[in-house]
Amino acid sequence: MKYYYDLHLHSCLSPCGSEDMTPVNLAAMCALAGLDIVALTDHNTCGNCAAFCRARSGACWLWRGWSCAPGRRST
Repeated sequence: MKYYYDLHLHSCLSPCGSEDMTPVNLAAMCALAGLDIVALTDHNTCGNCAAFCRARSGACWLWRGWSCAPGRRST
């Protein structure tokens, strides 16, 4: 089986993120991109991980059953 993944995403909480990179917007973009596995890895915080995983679950009609992995990039 083939999986499509991105294990290095940042949200609006990272210094390199923009204000429109909210958990809901990121989850929708991942779904539209056809990703199966994603990890939100903001710089020095896990503050948006729970909201990101909830956003994935909240609109399950968009997803093919992809997995959400919380993470944190320590800098």
